Amino acid sequence: MPKSSAAPLEKSSFGVLAPGVLLAAMVAMAAQFLSDHYGAPVMLMAILLGMPLQFLSEDERTAPGILFASRVVLRIGVALLGIRVSGEMLQLIGPLNLALIVGSVMATILLSVALAPLVGKDRLFGFLTGDLWRFVGRLRRWLLVRFCRIVPKANATFRSQ
Repeated sequence: MPKSSAAPLEKSSFGVLAPGVLLAAMVAMAAQFLSDHYGAPVMLMAILLGMPLQFLSEDERTAPGILFASRVVLRIGVALLGIRVSGEMLQLIGPLNLALIVGSVMATILLSVALAPLVGKDRLFGFLTGDLWRFVGRLRRWLLVRFCRIVPKANATFRSQ
């Protein structure tokens, strides 16, 4: 039988990633369907559907695509979700409260940079410690609840009171 001049699909990056990425997409679509019809959280459905398929992450045909989906695709999805939530929050809190939050975060970072040499650390360390997400998250929540009267619901959406 004569050989085809086209490169085999397995040699291309699409051909290597496709089986695992398609499997991850199938699990995601099934989880969304079950969530829509039974009211369960999508993430829970995805975990429950993915557990019996875990062995496929060790298969040489599906492992690269599953790894790609679990790293690159998941990170892109989380970033897009973060942008959407942030945009909604910015609209709800208004410019004055936004300025208060930004000013508080900047003051925290500048204060930590100024105080770092006093405790024997360099300024870069002070910058990094001033930018701790836990503190910023707590400050943001406190400001939203205290000054903006925005209270998070159980399903992580916001409403104005």
